[in-house]
Amino acid sequence: MKLGTSTDIEQAILERDIDLGLAFLPPDSEDSEYEALFSDEVVLVVSKKHPLAGMAELPIRQLNGLPCALPSTGFSTRRLLDKHFAQEKISPKILLEINDIPALLTLVERGSMGTLVSRRAVEDRPEFSAISITGAHLLREAGILKHRSVYLSAAARAFVDLMKLDFASDNPLPEI
Repeated sequence: MKLGTSTDIEQAILERDIDLGLAFLPPDSEDSEYEALFSDEVVLVVSKKHPLAGMAELPIRQLNGLPCALPSTGFSTRRLLDKHFAQEKISPKILLEINDIPALLTLVERGSMGTLVSRRAVEDRPEFSAISITGAHLLREAGILKHRSVYLSAAARAFVDLMKLDFASDNPLPEI
């Protein structure tokens, strides 16, 4: 098993270190192909003590200047956010970038800053308030990624089938 960002997983597939992986989509290389498993909304997450806690929605423009801790640039979520920030010409006040989502959430829980992560990352965490962002399409899609020219063994195909069954039951997953 190999853990990493979606970029790391795709690179390992392209270098043929691994046969397939779970990653956020779409892949960067045309040599990669994927099968979608689920999609998830990226939301603003704040502690229950934060002034924005309890809001259901927040326009993306209101993220301008908002103190935030964000996932590092290697994360697919961050690439999605940076694209929307550039399009909308907004700049949150990024206080910290970190590549560990549980640590990021711990910092947000204890402080006065927010973060933008997958809704699934905080689904069963009552200490957080998850706020939908309006005015932007902040949806991520995750799936099984493989090299276009690699034949999957029977065991790998069985694993793919198991993953499809598991995701079809809509089990919550940690942030990738």
